[in-house]
Amino acid sequence: MRTKLKILFSLLAAIIIILGFTVPLNMTSGWYQQFMPNLNGAQISEITFVDSLTGFATTLYRNTNDTAYILRTSNSGDNWNISTSFNYPFYKIQFANQNTGIALTFQKLFKTTDKGMSWQTINIPTNAFEGMHVLNQDTIWLVSSNSAVGGVFRTNNGGANWIPQGSFSPNPARIYMYNRDTGFISDNAGDYLRKTTNSGNSWTLISGQPGFTDMYFINSLTGWRAYGSMRKTTDGGLNWTTQTLPTSTYMVNNQILKFSNIGNDTIWGVGGD
Repeated sequence: MRTKLKILFSLLAAIIIILGFTVPLNMTSGWYQQFMPNLNGAQISEITFVDSLTGFATTLYRNTNDTAYILRTSNSGDNWNISTSFNYPFYKIQFANQNTGIALTFQKLFKTTDKGMSWQTINIPTNAFEGMHVLNQDTIWLVSSNSAVGGVFRTNNGGANWIPQGSFSPNPARIYMYNRDTGFISDNAGDYLRKTTNSGNSWTLISGQPGFTDMYFINSLTGWRAYGSMRKTTDGGLNWTTQTLPTSTYMVNNQILKFSNIGNDTIWGVGGD
């Protein structure tokens, strides 16, 4: 009997050792590193998914006239491939639907109508654009902080023509549009928050409120915005309440820069210095 028990324990020990070398660590963590192609040190600036499998990422670049990229995955991010590249940084990418997406660079827009398999360029009215909101495949909003030729611009025909929608001092670098009539803009330094309710014909300053690095509304009244702290409004952006962020030994910085909503109740946010 003892001999059989020794054999049994030996087999169990061998199985445990084998599993220790073959089963990945931190299985319950739910996070694992994604591997990109060689980007020559370019940093990811934006990530978006159009469905559970297909996603896109854009990069900045390290030096002037360096190369920036649009990356595409078709297997939920396990593998990424270079979809296209350009010699100016990509600041933002948004999709109007599963097939049609727009990527913003300093000088041009890149547009796809086949889920990122190919891209065409769209000319924009001036340079130095930093912010974009794609409302649908025809209506795109752009903002440029350039003091001379910047401001807010809108197209209603997919970029064939652009309409100036106001200029400010300083000019805005961020824009969010909830629908064709209502939206918000902010400058780079976060010195102001302005709202339109008439498709950009006028922009009202919301007194006492800093700007935003990201914003999202679930209806005409309720929304969130990030600018270091996380703030929530329930009256269409006239008043905002600061949200309490968790503290943890794992959090290096509890300031929110970007976030994403899943339904009406769940928000994922990321921060940084």
